[in-house]
Amino acid sequence: MTEKKTPYNKDRELCILGSALDVLTDKNHAKQADIEWFFSEIKPEHFYVPTHKIIYIAMQEEYKQSKYVTYFNLRERINKNKPLVTATFIAELTDHSIVLENAKQEASKLIKDYQKIETVKLAKTKLVAAIKNGEDINETILEIIERLEQSPTIKQSVRKKDLRSIDHIEDRKSKNSNNKNKITTGFDLLDEAFYFSSGELNTIQARSSHGKTSFMLSLVYKILKTNNACSCIFVTYESSVSNIRTKILNTISTYEEKRQVIKEHYDKNDKKWKEDYADESAYAFKIHDDYINEGRLSLQEHIPLENLENLIKEQRELTPNNTIILFLDYIQIIGHNIKSDGWEKIKLLATKLEEIAVKENVIIMIGSQVNDQGDTREGKDIYFSSSNVIDLFNHSHPKVKNIAQPLPNKEYWEPIDGHIVSISMEKSRNFEPKSFNKRFRFDGFKFWEADYPESYDNAIEKISKKKELSKVDKEFQIK
Repeated sequence: MTEKKTPYNKDRELCILGSALDVLTDKNHAKQADIEWFFSEIKPEHFYVPTHKIIYIAMQEEYKQSKYVTYFNLRERINKNKPLVTATFIAELTDHSIVLENAKQEASKLIKDYQKIETVKLAKTKLVAAIKNGEDINETILEIIERLEQSPTIKQSVRKKDLRSIDHIEDRKSKNSNNKNKITTGFDLLDEAFYFSSGELNTIQARSSHGKTSFMLSLVYKILKTNNACSCIFVTYESSVSNIRTKILNTISTYEEKRQVIKEHYDKNDKKWKEDYADESAYAFKIHDDYINEGRLSLQEHIPLENLENLIKEQRELTPNNTIILFLDYIQIIGHNIKSDGWEKIKLLATKLEEIAVKENVIIMIGSQVNDQGDTREGKDIYFSSSNVIDLFNHSHPKVKNIAQPLPNKEYWEPIDGHIVSISMEKSRNFEPKSFNKRFRFDGFKFWEADYPESYDNAIEKISKKKELSKVDKEFQIK
C-alpha cells in the first residue's frame, strides 16, 4: 500500500514562523521593509496547520498593537482563548529560522502549497456537484485535469514525521558525490579494506560492554592523528564530558606507549584540571589540549537531535576547511522530540541523522547497542539509512563464555595478551560486505591489529611457535 503523503510541509511552515519571529523581535536587526514584506506576502490562510495560523495571526496583531514583539506577550496572545503553546515552544521556534532570502524562497513554495490544496478542494467540489446533478462527469473530469495541470506543483520532500524522503536524500547525495572527502582510520587492517566518506551515516554496533565506546574513541584519536584536515565531535548520551575526557586521555596515553591509567583529575569545584597527575601522563594531556586548542576536538554531552545541525555549524566556523566527523554514543538514547517509540523511533532517528549527514556533508558515526543475537531490539531500520555497518564482538567477554550455543564465529576465546575482538563489516554500500572480518587485541582502551586465524586453537598454536622463535618478546603481537 502506498503511504499517504501529507498535502503540506510542516518544516516549511515552521521555517516561515521562526524567521518571522526573528524579524519581529529584531534579533537580526531587521528593517521595517522586512516586516512589511512578511505581512504583505504571507497570509494566515497559507498555513495548513491550524495552530500555525493562530500563531501567525497573533504575530500580526501583537506587532500592530505594540510595534515590538516579545516571546511572553506573543504567548499570552496565542493562549488568550485556550492553551495552545508553551513558553518553550515559542523560545525554540527561532531554531527553525533561516536567513531572509531563503525565507522568501520558502514562502513562495508555501504559497504554491496552498494554491495546490485549494485547487484540489475545488476539483473535488466540482466532481461531487456533477455527480449529484447528474451531469456528464467525463467533461467534469477533463476540466479538473486541465485545472490541475495549470496548478503550481511541487515535489514533496517530506515523509512521515516530517522527515525528508529517501529520494530527496539520494538526490542530495548525488550532488555531494563530487565533494566527498575520504577519511582513513589509522588502522592498517581497516584502511586496506574500506574508508569513510563525507555525507554518509555509519553505524558501529556491539553488545553491551563489548568495547563500542572505546573503539569509537580510538577512531577519534587515530583519525585526528593521521588526518590533519579533520575535526571530531564526540557526543555522549550515557556518560559525561568529564568521564569521556578521562577515557580519551587513557586512550591517547595507551596508544603512545606511555601506559598510565589516568584517574579523575578534574576538580568539579574549581572547574579545572588538577596539576598533580603523573608525569607519564603529561604527554597525553598535551596531545589532548593541542587538539582542543586547535578546535579539532570537541567533547559534548546529551545534545538533542534537534541541536546537532547547530553543533556542526559551530564546528565549521572553528575549522572551516576541515572534514567534520560527528560521533554519537549511542542511537538508542539520543534525546529528541520524536513522538514515537520502539522501531518507529529508531527508523525516524536514523533517517534524520542520514539527512543531516547529507545536508551538512559530514561523516556521522553512531554507536548502536545490539542483543546477543546481534540485533537491535527495535529492528534493523538503522541498516537502511547507514552506508556502512561495523560489528564489534568481544570473544573474551565473560558473558560469551556462558552462551550455550554461540553464533558462527562468535565463540568464546580466552584472552591472549588482551581481549580478542572481531571487527566485521555487516553492510556496506561502497564495499563488499562480509568480506572484512579481522581480529584485534583490546586492553580496555587500545585496539591492536592482530590478524589471528579463524579458530582459537590455531591462534594458540601460531602464538606458541612465534614465542619459541622470539622468547625475548614479552608482549607478543602478530603482524
